[in-house]
Amino acid sequence: MTSNHQEGQTFAQRYSLDRKIPDLSSGGVEAWVVTRKETGDRLVLKILPESINEADWQGLKNRIESLQGLLHENITLVSDFSREDQGPERDVRFLAEPYISGGQPFNPTADNNWPVLSQLLETLIYAHNLGIPHGNLHPANLIVDTSGKLHLTGFGLGTPLSRDTEELDYLSPQVREGAIPDLSDDVYSLGCILFQTLTGKRWSPGVELDAPLPPAVHGMIKRMLSATAVDRQISLAEIQASLRAEFEEKTEGITSVSFSRPGAQDTQAEPLPAAPIRQGNALPLQTVLLAGAGLAIFGLLLFLLLPKEATVNGSASQPMVEASGPERQITPQTPLTAVPTLTPREKAALEFMEQEGERIAREILRRQLELEDLGVTLWAAERYNELTANLDTADSLYREKFFEAALASYEQVLDQLQNLINESTAVLSEQISIGDEALEVGDANTALTAFSIATAIEPGNADLQRKLDRAVNLEEVLYLVQQAEATERNGDLDGAAQLFKQARDLDSLWGPAEEGYRSVREAITLRRFRAAMSEGFQAIAAKDYDAARTGFNNAQSILPNSSEPADGLLQIEQAERNDLIQGHRKQAAMHENASDWPAAIKEYEAALAITPNLEFALTGLAEAKRRQEIDQNILRFLRDPTLLQSDDNLDEASRLLRDASRLSGVTGELQQQINTLAQMVSTARIEIPVTITSDGKTDVTVRRHKALGTITSEIVYLIPGRWAIVGIRPGYQDVRRDLVLIAGRPVPEINIASTDRVR
Repeated sequence: MTSNHQEGQTFAQRYSLDRKIPDLSSGGVEAWVVTRKETGDRLVLKILPESINEADWQGLKNRIESLQGLLHENITLVSDFSREDQGPERDVRFLAEPYISGGQPFNPTADNNWPVLSQLLETLIYAHNLGIPHGNLHPANLIVDTSGKLHLTGFGLGTPLSRDTEELDYLSPQVREGAIPDLSDDVYSLGCILFQTLTGKRWSPGVELDAPLPPAVHGMIKRMLSATAVDRQISLAEIQASLRAEFEEKTEGITSVSFSRPGAQDTQAEPLPAAPIRQGNALPLQTVLLAGAGLAIFGLLLFLLLPKEATVNGSASQPMVEASGPERQITPQTPLTAVPTLTPREKAALEFMEQEGERIAREILRRQLELEDLGVTLWAAERYNELTANLDTADSLYREKFFEAALASYEQVLDQLQNLINESTAVLSEQISIGDEALEVGDANTALTAFSIATAIEPGNADLQRKLDRAVNLEEVLYLVQQAEATERNGDLDGAAQLFKQARDLDSLWGPAEEGYRSVREAITLRRFRAAMSEGFQAIAAKDYDAARTGFNNAQSILPNSSEPADGLLQIEQAERNDLIQGHRKQAAMHENASDWPAAIKEYEAALAITPNLEFALTGLAEAKRRQEIDQNILRFLRDPTLLQSDDNLDEASRLLRDASRLSGVTGELQQQINTLAQMVSTARIEIPVTITSDGKTDVTVRRHKALGTITSEIVYLIPGRWAIVGIRPGYQDVRRDLVLIAGRPVPEINIASTDRVR
């Protein structure tokens, strides 16, 4: 189809063509951004190919009318569907849809396409639940605006309007063969879009789905792309669930000890066991030394009380055998505290017990101190309390002289304390992971618990302290974000921005706070932008073009990357051109009413100099020139009625009368002229009697009529016109009389005689 449409042209008497959209003009469809004159609304006008037959046209019309009740925020329906007569055998069909400012066709190969695909699935599920297929699903019909919102266009229009377009690649084999689209055909088209999104390649038979996908998702997409409709009987809800599981981030619940901040309104968690309070996070050195010395002295006293016969490594369960002899008897006068003489073996045993007791005392105390510094009571309170109880048991064994069992118990407790110390690294890593996940999902109690434990294990870690601070503030941050969202829904964007900012200041890493603040600020900016744009359009409507320019320039400064202000400035230029054009049109009409056709022609030509294809100017100019020609020709015949003497001129005058009789609204002088000419034409061939007299000696001839000879008087019958009557007489000068005959006017008497001799 060769386009004869240009910018500024009026289309279908209600649209002004603003600019052509090359991206949507394909396959015989011509797309334009237009302005509806009555309302000022911006729309996308699609002029359909002339090759559409009447049956296809009626089918399209029926489908579009049946979809007017399909209401969904992501569905953009056709708002006008009509035809225009543009001349003999040229019936132009068109449709109009709302204009999506800044909208771009969906790009399947772009990054992070899941938000748009998610909206597409929700929209198709809504339509399919009503039993309505889209029927022509491809990226060009998926328009994404600047906010990321999907606008699904082309709903119900069926297969592409031309068969030589790339859109056919997204249609099922059944639809390409001419079948009426059903729900399974949408599944096929959706599969083509998903395939291209995952692989970066267009689907065609034989192309492999080489994306790293779970087998279930891989199999599902292969079913969607099946050439057989039966294989594609898969619900969109199932597709949505599988894709969500693959592409959306999963968040699992975390079970942990619950921490709460003072003053929290929620139910308080059970208090954690308190760690021993120590100055500077360590027991005083005096206490440690006293404890070690006490343990050593205790062991020493036990050995001093042992009889000589007892073996060094004898057990308290073995009876002591007292040797006979006076040298071994203890007299009453011997003090109880007297120290007996020790054998070398007893001295060695005593020294061993002292050293072992000191070592164990130091190690147990050191590891207890280390664990308490690691906050063990926060993450292993039960096990630590159990080890403390085991120490008490070991002490009891020692007091009861079960030395080997006591030492074994001490060694076992020592090992278990070390195990707890070794586990602290894993506990730290685990609690950091738990805390990070809790911060990510907004679980304040779990995050507070995890980072309290983590900072107890590693108190000097600044990063952990920051995370603990975030956990402490998280409840308030969540509350502020919730209040901000409610305030935003109520339309108070400034109040919402303040609340989001407070939340962001408390926790700059909490995504919803930062995103909410950014989104609201963008909304406030957009509101200011829309207000400036509205001022511009209102000024255009009031024909205050300077104020309109100011409004659009303000809007451009608010959103420098927006193309809408430029469109508004173009509308100002168009409006100014339209005003000039309408001024010429008004003046031309005034001149037409006064039958001043030259002046009307001048106004129409001035309008066409602004825009060459103005229909009213082209039509008016042609009509004015025709009327001017009719007027000039009528005046020509009225000024010289003798022109009708010619048969050709008489035929021309008759045609002129026929053309004049078809003119509408003819009155006044022109009507009188037409009537006069009509009378002249009707009498143009009615002969008028003319009397010619002579001297009987002159040979008289009426040229182009007949020779009368030598006559004295004769009546001849002549039609209106110019006649020449000549007289010839030998020896005399020839004479000539010119006669003008006009119907209804007196006829002069003609005397013609040659009376002057030739000298």
